[in-house]
Amino acid sequence: MIRERIDIADFRDPEKLEDFLKRFTTMWELENPTSSQQTSIAALFSQPAEFGISTDMLFTIAQLKR
Repeated sequence: MIRERIDIADFRDPEKLEDFLKRFTTMWELENPTSSQQTSIAALFSQPAEFGISTDMLFTIAQLKR
C-alpha cells in the first residue's frame, strides 16, 4: 500500500523530502492541534508580546503608594 502511494527513492532528494515533511507536519497539526483554535485565531489579532512590567501592574503599584 505504501509503495503505491509513495516513491521511497524520492526521500533521497532533499527538496522532495522537505516537501513531504512539510505536508506531513501540516496534516498532523490539523488532526492533532497543539493549541486551541480560539487561541490561534486570537494570536492573529493580539498585540505583540510585551516584556517587563505590564501597564496594569504599574497602575496597581501606583495605587498602593497612595
